[in-house]
Amino acid sequence: MSRPPADLVDVELLAAERAALKGAYPVAGFERLKPSLADASGEAQAKFRFYRVSGRPALDGQVEARVMLVCQRCLSAVPWDLESRLALVFVETEAAAAEDLPDGLEPAVAPHGRASLAALVEDELLLALPLVARHSDLADCARAGLAPEQLVRDEEDGPDEDTVQRPFANLRDWLK
Repeated sequence: MSRPPADLVDVELLAAERAALKGAYPVAGFERLKPSLADASGEAQAKFRFYRVSGRPALDGQVEARVMLVCQRCLSAVPWDLESRLALVFVETEAAAAEDLPDGLEPAVAPHGRASLAALVEDELLLALPLVARHSDLADCARAGLAPEQLVRDEEDGPDEDTVQRPFANLRDWLK
């Protein structure tokens, strides 16, 4: 197990050195992520490569974690693999984030040239969360204790593909 890099890092210095860092971050330390989890155990693995682009410090990286989410069908824990790639350019202020930045890079605010890598990891994990977590197989929900008649199949969640919905079909009649 590798240790995470120091929380606040000097992005200017790391970019000048073209540094590569990697580390493991405990999921239990991510306060904004914890409410979305069934269990806050485990670690997030992160790899960062710093460089300069257009005179600014930048970062390419990857974040991976296996977390336990709450299945929205059966309300039991479901393991979920989160993975995210990040490509950031660091700016001093929010106003500088609106400036013309290199294509393909998202702005990350680093006041006084310092940024929290743990916060970047947590941000990426939050962005990688699914909208609705659920077991891929209904049998997993049944094993969690839900009776088969209580389970709703995915295809029953929405209207049939052949059903055409026209929400404004009667609008002309309403306006008379």
